[in-house]
Amino acid sequence: MTGRSLLIFLLMCLLIGCSKQAGKTESQIRFSEAQKAQSALINKANTILDTKISGVFLEDLNHISYASEIALHAK
Repeated sequence: MTGRSLLIFLLMCLLIGCSKQAGKTESQIRFSEAQKAQSALINKANTILDTKISGVFLEDLNHISYASEIALHAK
């Protein structure tokens, strides 16, 4: 009986050890959130450059500087 119990125990350990984990790990979740935050910052910088730039460099310098600061923060 002990040999059979040992065999069943070993088989159960193998099944538990080989089963896939459900869901993402903590580091995968943090990495995914960081990518989303970075994407949001890049989109914000692009929106500023797309909507605020008029073509006059001296007038646009403030917007360009702000968009550059956001992009550097995303890095």
